[in-house]
This record gives sequence, C-alpha cells and structure tokens, in this order.
Amino acid sequence: MKTMTQAPMIKLVMFLMALLLTSACSNARASSGVQVELSSQGDQLAFTQTTLQANAGEEVTVVFKNSSKALQHNWVLVKGDDRVAKQVSEKALAAGLEQLMIPAGATDILAHTNLLQSGETAKLTFTAPTEPGDYTYLCTFPGHYLVGMKGTLVVEP
Repeated sequence: MKTMTQAPMIKLVMFLMALLLTSACSNARASSGVQVELSSQGDQLAFTQTTLQANAGEEVTVVFKNSSKALQHNWVLVKGDDRVAKQVSEKALAAGLEQLMIPAGATDILAHTNLLQSGETAKLTFTAPTEPGDYTYLCTFPGHYLVGMKGTLVVEP
C-alpha cells in the first residue's frame, strides 16, 4: 500500500479545511435573522407575546399557531402604530370572510398569515422595515383587535 507524500497530504488537509470554513460561513448566513413563535392564548382574544423584536432590514420568520378551540385568528403586521392598525381592522371588516379578513391591495400591511382555523399553524418570512420604530400587529377577525388582540414589533437600528 502506498503512503501519501507530505505535499499532497497538506493539500488535502487545506482543501478539507477550506470546505469546512465555506460550509460554516454559509450556515451562519442561513441562520441570520430571527424566528419567533407565538400563538393565540387559547380562547382569549390575545397573543401569547405582545412584544417582538427585530433589527432593521432583518429577515423575520413568524410561526403563528391558532390555539383557540373555537375561534379563527390571523397575524397581520401593519406599517405603523395603533392608528394604522385600527384602519386596517376596519378595512378587513369591509373585506369580509370572502377575502379572509385581509383587504385587497392594502399598502399599509407589511406581512400577514391567512385566517387560521382552530389548531392550524402558519409560517411566514418577511423583511423587517428598514425604518426603526414600533409596528403594530393584530388579528383582523371582527372585534378581536378592538378588545386587545394586538402587539408590537420593535424594530431597532
């Protein structure tokens, strides 16, 4: 059996180290961003988390579970505060169930899940706003936002 000379062995080791480094760097890029998991609080009209955080321009993945036994819920992030959320809630009411409580062409919605039945889960990925600030998220099912089913995404520089 032949043994490798030192030069080819060094080349092989260098190649394997470069391969490992490349793999580690691509894994670091793939995991950059933030993933948050939240749900409805059972049959209460509330989210389990009312404050989420992200960096400006960061990729955000939201996993939302409807933990209610009877009610439909969604997760809708708006481009602004409670004033904008109230407008989106009113537009969603006008859109109705035919549009799954999401107003068509709404430019003030940054991201949203579909309306979920009891026990369903949705996962969505979006880019956080580049402008730091507080952005309201809510459930647009009729009446849910009005009784407090909302939260805040805090976007930091």
